[in-house]
Amino acid sequence: MRRLGGSAMLLMVPAAAMLCFLPNQAWGRGFRKPPSQVHPSDRALAARHEFFYHLKPETTLAMVLAAVGRPDSRRGNRLAYRMRHGTVVLTFDVHGIVSANHLNPGDGTEVFLYRRWGRWPGAADLDRRERLLSERKFTALDKEWGDESHGAFIVTYCIKGHTFIIRGGYVTIEPLCMLAGAKGSLANRIAKVTVCRSGTPKVIYRAWDEWQSLRPPRLTEVALDQRISTLRKLGHAMERSAAIKSLGEPDAEMGSGFLYFLYWMPDGLVTIRDSARGPLGACEVTLEQPGAEKQVRFEDWLVGARPSDAH
Repeated sequence: MRRLGGSAMLLMVPAAAMLCFLPNQAWGRGFRKPPSQVHPSDRALAARHEFFYHLKPETTLAMVLAAVGRPDSRRGNRLAYRMRHGTVVLTFDVHGIVSANHLNPGDGTEVFLYRRWGRWPGAADLDRRERLLSERKFTALDKEWGDESHGAFIVTYCIKGHTFIIRGGYVTIEPLCMLAGAKGSLANRIAKVTVCRSGTPKVIYRAWDEWQSLRPPRLTEVALDQRISTLRKLGHAMERSAAIKSLGEPDAEMGSGFLYFLYWMPDGLVTIRDSARGPLGACEVTLEQPGAEKQVRFEDWLVGARPSDAH
């Protein structure tokens, strides 16, 4: 079984590229002692977990070695680091890190910490991405996600969204609907766009800044009032049948197996996760203000909190 981390990214420096093809015996004096004879301390293991679970797009091999030291073993372009439970396996190529996976973190699964797919982007790919960014055609760029013919794209455990390499950095696009099978009036909307150049991230778009204009056209005042009233009455004790009937048609839905129903409200986006197999199973309900730095949770909204209170 494999578990996918939260979402993607990357940049490399010449020093990291040079490390890629050093022979096993030439990793420096610190690598001459057989790694199998070294047993990381609890402190070192904790540091490794913190570092690998927060890999960023700009992380290079040099940064890895500086942060967590030499690997416990190496085979070609594959480095292995012992963890408190299991092993982190990191692979690389001439451009830098390709993947980092935590094998058997204690439950027999595999956690994807970092992954780059596709060929390294060429000049034409970078030109196209820069043009789409400058024209603020974020949805068009996000549609390239998963298509390796458009150049490399990246996902990391700690960053939510789809990340693309651009000149001097990367861009991360967070869709409102992150899962497959999305449909509905909000299905192709973007929640947040962050550009990072030279290690400095900058948010250039937040759906929350124009949230009122994203209200679905078919959502009447009567239907909206009914939706808000229903959510306040039912709260977390919602059953699937009650939720669907009382809230009406969702503004978007996504997922397979577990389904997610999304509803627009003035105070944010309500997501109902259908977590049951039977027709009357309980649903999980969340509230978010897409792209906003500060959030009002559904639990707080139920007792009167408003997004304006979070600023």
